[in-house]
Amino acid sequence: MTYNPLVELLRTYGPSAASDSLYDEHVQKAATRFGVKEIRIRNPLIKEIRNLLAGDSPPNIVLTGTAGDGKTYLIRQLLTNDFQGQVSNWPGEDLVLSLHLRRDRELRVIRDLSEFPDDRKAAEIATITKCLTGHKKDVVYLIAANDGQLLDMWRVAADKSDSEPDYRLVHRTLRRMLHEERQRDPNNLLNLELLNLSRQAPEVGRSVVQDVIQGLLRRPEWKSGCEGCQLAADENRCPIQINRKLLLGNGTAEGQTFSNRLQDVVEIAAANDQHIPLRQIITLIVNIV
Repeated sequence: MTYNPLVELLRTYGPSAASDSLYDEHVQKAATRFGVKEIRIRNPLIKEIRNLLAGDSPPNIVLTGTAGDGKTYLIRQLLTNDFQGQVSNWPGEDLVLSLHLRRDRELRVIRDLSEFPDDRKAAEIATITKCLTGHKKDVVYLIAANDGQLLDMWRVAADKSDSEPDYRLVHRTLRRMLHEERQRDPNNLLNLELLNLSRQAPEVGRSVVQDVIQGLLRRPEWKSGCEGCQLAADENRCPIQINRKLLLGNGTAEGQTFSNRLQDVVEIAAANDQHIPLRQIITLIVNIV
């Protein structure tokens, strides 16, 4: 049996204790270890964030949602594509990455607010609050944070600082935006774009499944990595290639039945308020193969 580095990389996405690639922080290391390019999944939000940051008055952007929705991955893809000259290492050891935007604005990128120690968290929350409420306009934030963590941080800050009403304003507004699934503050009190990756339209789930299938299964390593394998001459003898063909289909409506059923499951779950994170979709596809 031939060693295919892509297959070895996909093994790290499986449901086991060694599944480092389920977490974006380990994706690049795993790809380097096996000598292949990392798995990339298309995300339409990258274009939206890029357009927001490119404007004359860019807003603060918070990416939220449940764990495994790809928040850190989305930020890394944006930085890799748009800030190559300013980013040499991501995530690196610093909790905040400082970049330059137009008109001498600073972009502060935080991959996870919960990583901050208490002594630094209070100061950072204070600065973020000033930016959100418009008291500080030379700094813009791009933050990834899970829903519960996001609300809890401003609740704690408000409880500790009764004399600072802006903390309660931010907490109250964030809670309303999350509850009502709003991207912008309806009262225009916060300069914020809240992008909730767990609350996208049900049909988005269909495209995510297809993007994962294409991103995982249409790679040149499926041919080059299998050269010399005894089963390569007849794909119908290789169980991995058989499963891959079932997911990719043959271009006909009948051939797409398997992938369509998977898309149906994700869409129905979303319509019933049962969100399936990107991480679990990747794990599902990998284990089918």
